[in-house]
Amino acid sequence: MLTTALLAVCARIIGAVQPPKPALRAFDIGCEDLPQPCWFGVIPGKTTEPEINQLLAFAGEPELARTILAHDDYTLIFTLPAPWPYCRASFYFVDNVMMRGEISPCRESDMRVGDVALLQKNVDWIVSLPANKLVYDRVAINVEDWPAPFSRISLITLLPDNARFQAFPWRGFVSQRTYCQEVPSYPRC
Repeated sequence: MLTTALLAVCARIIGAVQPPKPALRAFDIGCEDLPQPCWFGVIPGKTTEPEINQLLAFAGEPELARTILAHDDYTLIFTLPAPWPYCRASFYFVDNVMMRGEISPCRESDMRVGDVALLQKNVDWIVSLPANKLVYDRVAINVEDWPAPFSRISLITLLPDNARFQAFPWRGFVSQRTYCQEVPSYPRC
């Protein structure tokens, strides 16, 4: 336990002196005095469709998707241009307000769990389902393989205040075996 804490402190110190990754700039641009999750100024539960279209005008006209059962629900899908490391951003709307955002990093991007951890400062993590999902406050990240600081991120989800998900306690970056010993109720154990 002491070793894990020491490694976490060392990682934060080393990360703090490194220049910020360009991929993380999207969490700063337009978000200077706004709470996280914020991405290019977009905040779940607050940002409206006209605001998103203005904030993401650089990405061009979005695709519109509706389900057969949708009344006032719809999704806007933006394809982001190079050099951004994100390929697509999908925003789910209810009554013209964005309620959830799903951001897909491009396959060649180098976004890692530790990078997003730096954005969230000292917020506690939660291990969630589906498998390999971590949640910081209202930012959920899906990772490849068992979560570790250098795990590649496959999806970032911006969640609203009232988001619901199955939560399991965070035990730090431990092996799956160790986690299962400490949290045997986790379904992947």
